[in-house]
Amino acid sequence: MAAITVSDLQGYPLLKDVDEAYLAALSSNMHMRVYDRKQVVLKKGESAKELMFLHSGQLQVVDTSNDGKDVGLCLITVGSVFGHVALIDGQPRSSSVVATQPSSVACLSKALALKLFYDHPVVMHRLLIEFAGIIRNTNSFRSVLSQSHAGSRVFSVLASLMQPNVAGMMTIEKMPRQQELAIMASTSRETVSRTISQLITKGIVEKDLRRLIIRQPEQLLLLADDEGSR
Repeated sequence: MAAITVSDLQGYPLLKDVDEAYLAALSSNMHMRVYDRKQVVLKKGESAKELMFLHSGQLQVVDTSNDGKDVGLCLITVGSVFGHVALIDGQPRSSSVVATQPSSVACLSKALALKLFYDHPVVMHRLLIEFAGIIRNTNSFRSVLSQSHAGSRVFSVLASLMQPNVAGMMTIEKMPRQQELAIMASTSRETVSRTISQLITKGIVEKDLRRLIIRQPEQLLLLADDEGSR
């Protein structure tokens, strides 16, 4: 398995501008884990022993609803840190993390992670920003689930995933699989397939291999409104 290098760590936003000597010491004490698609990376209820960075692939944060259904909370993309909430507050993990494609994860022990936070206030500040993002994403997710119309929930999930590319075009790069979108929208894969087909027919989106191009982002946002899709 490939060793974790200083260059790898410099590519993680959380560790940006941390001095090279410190990163060299970290890298020598880190290890890489590899996961297959659908393999559990973190399990809800476990205690936190490591801070993790997604090195390659894609992960999904998943929880279970009261009726036993898997609910996708968000996607974790390359370079992102995760597992830090339970690491800091000492509570059991509040959700699970599953690989949505073959993925590799760089792991740092709890003791060294906490030392990193204490030694570098800028890293702790970035974590606070991460926490704020988690709160915002949770509120957004609750808003999606509150929508009674399944199609609206799919529209809302797609709208939350679209980002401008270098050319200024709104896209969803590395489009999640339909089952993954269904988990995020708390609906069936068939509903996701039908909803995306409707968007393609109307010219609102266009599929380009694993990428979804949003040709009419304003219209997608309008449809994401619970009343707008009825």
